[in-house]
Formats: sequence, C-alpha cells, structure tokens
Amino acid sequence: MAGFAETEGAGLQDAKRPHAWRYRDYVINSFNANKPIDQFIVEQLAGDELINGSIDKNNSKHLEFLSATSFLRMAPDTTQRNNTLAERNNAIAETLKIVSQSLLGLTIGCAQCHDHKYDPISIDDYYRFRAIFDPAFPLNQWQTPNSRLIDVTNQEVMEERAKIESEAKALEDDLISRRNAHCQKIQELKLETVPEEERDATRQAVLTKPENRNEKQKALLLKHPRVKPVNFIVGLLVEYDGKAFAKFKEEQKKIDAVRNQKPPLSRIRATIESKNLQPVSRIFFRGNPESPKEAVKPSEIIALKQHRKELIVPENDDQIVTTGRRLNYARQLTDGSHPMTARVFVNRIWMNHFGNGIVRNRGDFGIAGEKPIHQDLLDWLANDFVMHGWDLKRLHKIIVSSKTYKQSSTRKPTIEKIDPDNHLFGRSNMKRLEAEAIRDSLLMISGKLDPSIGGPSIPVTENNEGKPVLSSENGRRSIFVQVQRRLPLNILATFDQPVMTPNCNKRKHTTVATQALWFMNDNESLKISEALAKSIMTESTDLTKQLNLLFIKLFAKKPTPEEIHSCIDYFHAQSERLAKQNAEKNPDHLAMASLCQALFASNRFLFVD
Repeated sequence: MAGFAETEGAGLQDAKRPHAWRYRDYVINSFNANKPIDQFIVEQLAGDELINGSIDKNNSKHLEFLSATSFLRMAPDTTQRNNTLAERNNAIAETLKIVSQSLLGLTIGCAQCHDHKYDPISIDDYYRFRAIFDPAFPLNQWQTPNSRLIDVTNQEVMEERAKIESEAKALEDDLISRRNAHCQKIQELKLETVPEEERDATRQAVLTKPENRNEKQKALLLKHPRVKPVNFIVGLLVEYDGKAFAKFKEEQKKIDAVRNQKPPLSRIRATIESKNLQPVSRIFFRGNPESPKEAVKPSEIIALKQHRKELIVPENDDQIVTTGRRLNYARQLTDGSHPMTARVFVNRIWMNHFGNGIVRNRGDFGIAGEKPIHQDLLDWLANDFVMHGWDLKRLHKIIVSSKTYKQSSTRKPTIEKIDPDNHLFGRSNMKRLEAEAIRDSLLMISGKLDPSIGGPSIPVTENNEGKPVLSSENGRRSIFVQVQRRLPLNILATFDQPVMTPNCNKRKHTTVATQALWFMNDNESLKISEALAKSIMTESTDLTKQLNLLFIKLFAKKPTPEEIHSCIDYFHAQSERLAKQNAEKNPDHLAMASLCQALFASNRFLFVD
C-alpha cells in the first residue's frame, strides 16, 4: 500500500533511489518489534515533526523517525530529470493517492480536477486535505529527489572516509605527476621533429594557453600538428603510447579499489519542512497548477469529520518548530475516533489471511467499492484493535485462532448453493503463494536461503538476453531484492509481483503459461532442482528414504505408498532415458533433479490449502 519502490518511475530513464531501502528496513523492524500501529502511522506521516528541533545524527530515534517519513517519498517522482510545475504537481497528487488509499480507504484522486463522482468529496475538500502536506511539498520552492536526501553519516565514518580519500589522493597525485612527466617527454619528442629554427617558438606556442596565443603561434601549431599540449597527449595516451597507457590504467584501478574501501555515506530519503516556509494553499482550476484560484486552509475531508468532536488542523502550531500540520492530522487519524483508519487497517490484515477482505477492495471503502460482507465484524475488530493499544500481533492471533480461519477449503453443496464465490467465508480459500514467497521457498529447499535482515537491496540488472536478473548469485530473501518499476526480477514479475504505479491495493493472482514455462525452462529453476537433488541424495542412498526426505522438504509431509510408487516409476524411466542421452553426467542425479523440478512446479507446492 505504501508503493515502496527503489526507482523514481520515469519509464526508460527510471532513475535509482539508492537509499530507499531504509524505509523498507524501518517497516520490517517496526513489525518485528510489534510497534503500536497508531505510533507507526504517526511516525510515517510526521516523524520529522516528532523530532521538533535539530537532527542529531547520533540519536537512533531521530534516524528512525526520518526513515519513517520516506513513506511520503515513495510515489513516482520524475522531477530530478524534468523539474516542471506539472511534474511537481503530479508527484504530490500521486503521494496523496497513496496516503488516502492506505489510511482512509478512499480514492480521492479524481477530486483533484472536479467534485468526486461517487463519494462526498468536493474539489475544495481535496485541496484542503492537500494543504496539510503543502509545507513539505512546496510547489514553488520544490526540492528534487536528490536534494531531499539528508546526510546522517556520523563523525567516525566521516573521519574514516577522509583518511582513505587522503591515501587515495596521494597515490593519484603521484600517478598524475608521473603520467604528465611521461607525456611531456612525448611532447619533447614531437618538438624534435620541428626544424631547429622554429622549435623554440613552437615550444612557446604549445605551452601558451589557447586563449592567449597570438596569430603567429596558432599558425606554427597548424604547421606542426604533431605537437600537442600535455593535457591533449594525456587524453590520447592510448594512441601515443599504448603500453604506458595500460600501465597507468592498471595503477588507476588500484587507486579506485582503495577509494572503494570507504564506508558508505548514510543518507535518508526523508520528508522535512521548515517553519519559515508556509505556502498559501489554493484550489487549482480543473487540477491545473498554472491556474490557482481561491485560497484554502488545511482540513480533514468534511465527510470524515462528521459525528466527531470539532477537529482543526492548524496552519501553524506554535509548540513545534515546523507548521505541525502533518503531526496534528496524524494524531487525529489515530485518536480512536476516526471512522476509517482502524477499519482500513484491520481489513487489510484480514485480506492477507483470507485472500479477500471484509471489504473486498481494500483501497476503496467508498460508494464505488463493495460494501462490507460482515459490517458488525469489521466494526468489532476495529474497536477491539484500538481498545487494546493498536497491537498488531494480538490482532493476528485473534484472526488465526478463530473458527473462520481454521476452516477447511473443502466445498460443501449446501454452502456452494448459497455462496458459490465464498463471499461470506463459509470455508477457507486456497491461496497461491505470493511471488516473493515462491522464490524464498525455492531458495529454502535448495539450501541457498540467506536469512540475514536489513541493509541495501540486491541490485537487479539485465543479462545479455535482456532478462532481469540479480547482479550476482545471491540467496537473500526477496524482500531485500531491489524493487525497480521498469525492471522487476524475472521470477517475481512472472508470479505477479505488483507494479507500483503509484502503489498496489490488492495483488492479482494469475495462472498463465509463462509460469509453467519458468519452472520447465528457466536456468534458476534447473539450478534449484539440481541442488535439491544433490542434497537429498547426499543424505541417503536409499531411494525410498530419498523420496521421504524430498516430500518433507517440499510439502512437510511424507508421501503415501501410491505417491512413492509413482515417483519410483518416474525416476527409473527418466534415469534410463537420460543415460542414453547424456553419458557425461550421472543419470540417477539427472533423474532425481527432474523429479524435484516436477514436484516443486506442482500446485501442492505453490498453493496453501
């Protein structure tokens, strides 16, 4: 729902966000620590305002709060390349879509240009809501993505970087001095080809700066084109002296290697504002930022203020050093009286467990969305969630310990007649694993899974075939794989990893031929099957025991006698056939790899029943 991505979203020129991973780690750490969700929401909307003063690089809470505000920087933003008023406005609009859908369960985007067609949200409402965020997104004093980065590198790291840079510069200065001296020798050799009566004058001409040369000097250099300035010779040293060029190039690589030892700078893609910056918020005629009309003050959407105490978002809070608009609003969202925040959140958790929410479209609780299947249940869960301190782990426990969750997916004729699509949760739904869980499960069974947590993402690049792959063989979990809008990792895209444009309300689950083809033909699938076959054949030499091990690894259950019989028949048939085709490799190993591949491509492995 946050629209997490590590690129800016500009088509083929999709620039990277090298520091976005800090927000991902913030979310993971918050969930692992069971941070109360009301606190989690406030930090993401207004972490910078919680600091309420100067940023202390050595204060871990300050860094956590700043990382949290990356939530408001996850939307596509192309202003680094095309910093026009229209693109700035679009970046803000996309951010508000993410905020409204994830926290309010409403699609307010169309009210940017006109009153909402279905829900009671006017264009005035939209721009009053937008005014809450305007001090952090000032259209006329815009900061491009790179200029928003906050350097939080501590002094110890900066000193280490300076020390390494000093070493590298000393080496580089020595290289430059020796290379220039070598090029001066080349220059002298070229000057020796000039007639003696013109040599001194030509030398003077080539040593004179181009803008200071007189006409006579220019004529001499045209007459003797082989005589060039030293910097020219340096630039084309590969042509003047290829051997020397190669030598200096190798030295430069060693210097670069020294520089690469510098610890990285710590930067956060944060949202901050200044109290000195209080833009006047205006309604844009038909959503056009070139046509500002009447001014508006910050406010919650009017329909969401009904039946609550009088709520005001101040234009300027005297208690803190920023305007305080986002912090004040975040606290209104999480005070327990808001009609949407808790309901939207518990519905999302329900959907993740059951495949469908109590409100099926979790990004739209409005008139265009579907009504809640069990309104009383949604209200009870939301109220209980708030009353018990917005405790996420407790909410999970309540849901998974319920009779509804414990149901079988077996279809019953009486229920099928009443509710064939299982809208009322009369049984469990079979659910296919998400793309990331499929890849992680494959890594686990092959013994390649790296369980480490946090840090920069593993880069995704294109191979020689134009296929998106990891830049290196890496078994880190899929959540730590770089999320590029234009270039998703092949296996994840094949199994429906969502595209963040600007975010994803609900994942789709398709069944298409490319998924079966991935299991059959992809190099990664073949490597996993071979690694799995090797591991079980190493553990035992008895075929029946190997099959028992294989089924436990894949399905957490031993095979039935019928399954063992079928697998043995398949194994022997494959081994016999492969022995005739490939004399270099062990046919039994190839046959077992083939069996592994067939089993982990099965619905039994891919679906949770």
